[in-house]
Amino acid sequence: MMGYTHISTSTAVAIATAVVMGSDSLAVYLTAAAAGAVGGVIIDADSRDRFSYPKMTDAGRSKLSALGLLLLCVIIDLVYGTNNLSTIISRQLLPIIGLVILAVMFIVGSHSDHRTITHSLLFIVLTSMGVALIYPQATVFYSIGCVVHLLLDMLNYPFHGHGIWLLYPIIKGKGIALKLCKSSKTGNKTAYFIGLIGCIVVSGLFAYKSSNPIYYIPTIIIVAYLVIVLHFVRTKTEKELISK
Repeated sequence: MMGYTHISTSTAVAIATAVVMGSDSLAVYLTAAAAGAVGGVIIDADSRDRFSYPKMTDAGRSKLSALGLLLLCVIIDLVYGTNNLSTIISRQLLPIIGLVILAVMFIVGSHSDHRTITHSLLFIVLTSMGVALIYPQATVFYSIGCVVHLLLDMLNYPFHGHGIWLLYPIIKGKGIALKLCKSSKTGNKTAYFIGLIGCIVVSGLFAYKSSNPIYYIPTIIIVAYLVIVLHFVRTKTEKELISK
């Protein structure tokens, strides 16, 4: 699937998980949205932009979109005083170690072939350890984002002759590729809109459950960001695919 689809679906499932867990905390909502989105795109660390036209592809724009959502959640956290960032800072050295782990794994992944190490359980476990050191409360939502990404990719056709090797570096057969849809065709667009609608619905449910009108504004901001930014990424990507 395309990067923007991974963001919409992973974020929706992560927020839905927070709602199902019964949380009415804005801090948890922001954590779920940011961690789910990051988990949804980091799996594609092995998707690299080219230096020819277009200089930035769907992969690059999707990663920037996820980072933008993360920054937006941090800003809302500071404005509303939900203390996510202050809790991270109070952990002193641990977040730095966690960031180093994530950076190392991202670099390793960016120099790997597509759908190899980054699309494995090993990658999810190691990066989740990094996230746990940064902010333990984000770990489950990050992991969910990663898993949703893998599940969607399993629906695709093989890439370079193989599917998803979950146990990589143990390579057995041609991996998992169910051949139910193609990453840039109708199946991708359907999953994207399901994810986006899901983000809207579960964000609305969170705001309703919280019974706190002051939470309506941040949820609307998050949803508006996802709708506007992912629409730009999707339309830009589709135009580039048509022009090829």
